[in-house]
Amino acid sequence: FTATNVLSWVMKNTVEMNVLGLSNWADQGYFYASTYLKSPSLCISDEILELVDFYGKSFNKCAVSDIAKNSRHFHLKRTGGKAKLHTEMKSIVTAIKDRVARYGDDFSVVASGCDEECERELEMEIEREEEKEIEIPSMDPVLEKPWNFKSIFSCKSPKELPTRVISLKGFVQEYVKPLSMARVKWQPKIYCTENFARTVKGGLSDLSCFNNYLRVVDAVVTFPCDDILLVSEYESNGLLKQIWNLKIDDSCHFSRCFVKYRLQNFSFLRPAMDNRSSQALLECKVQSRGYDLKKIASDELSMASLQFFSGDASYATAERKEALKSILRVAKQGEDDDYCPKTQAEEMLEMRGNGNMFSYSDLEKLCVELLCETDESLLGSC
Repeated sequence: FTATNVLSWVMKNTVEMNVLGLSNWADQGYFYASTYLKSPSLCISDEILELVDFYGKSFNKCAVSDIAKNSRHFHLKRTGGKAKLHTEMKSIVTAIKDRVARYGDDFSVVASGCDEECERELEMEIEREEEKEIEIPSMDPVLEKPWNFKSIFSCKSPKELPTRVISLKGFVQEYVKPLSMARVKWQPKIYCTENFARTVKGGLSDLSCFNNYLRVVDAVVTFPCDDILLVSEYESNGLLKQIWNLKIDDSCHFSRCFVKYRLQNFSFLRPAMDNRSSQALLECKVQSRGYDLKKIASDELSMASLQFFSGDASYATAERKEALKSILRVAKQGEDDDYCPKTQAEEMLEMRGNGNMFSYSDLEKLCVELLCETDESLLGSC
């Protein structure tokens, strides 16, 4: 890009933003001028209660100068006309009129009228936001496969279970697109069952379709070796039943198993780790028996991986933020390597339907810090 290109881009953005705010600025100016040193009752706008007044008018493309003209007529009419203007305000009204003619004469915006505050706000929102409509293909759900849930209490790690288990990194590599998502340094101790991974029928010819059918991170099982297993809702119900059966048959055996194999709900797990509280388990009696909170999710790296995979944009602790940066920090594999931590973060949030949460979030800030690290390393190598 040349300096001319950059300046043209800046000028174009400046003009567009001025156009967006010009009609609203003129309306506020006319309101102030028409009510200056007049009865306080004129400064109070009529309350709008009917839906037809809010949304009854259709939105059309109107010239900025016409919108400002309608606004001027509206405010002068409700306050007694131009003859009732204060002497000092007549010059201001003229200045507003000239400024609108100078900067907004050749521009149009989508609006339904500027005499109502709500419609002015809607006009601004329509101009600033783009609504994306994505048609998700209709797919048939996979029938989950049952397995011996009781066997979990005799397994030292998820890989010993009598069902197919895949690491989180392997799951992302096999089912998620873009392929660069697999380069994220997912915590190797996190696994998921085949029931958790496979949600819809069909082949893997178009991996992007599976992005829209990722299962929500709901229940997690922690093993004695600190490995973490993501399970489906069907499997968590089966495991919970086995836990309660253990409690009925042998309370001592139940306590030993429950402390070693912890079935936790992610919705409780995250705030418990954030606040350093012990309310991560539903079985309160076991919590009071020397329950070690630090063992809830093995470590901050595991928690950061779980949060990122679930589409979270906020990270409560400084340790978890550093852990997330280490997950997203990937060394370049050459000059043509286009891996970008910010792109991976935005893609993951979009998959989870949280794309609007990225801006001004902890996740965006951490991605910017990583990009700055990359820029500094490039400068240092020059």
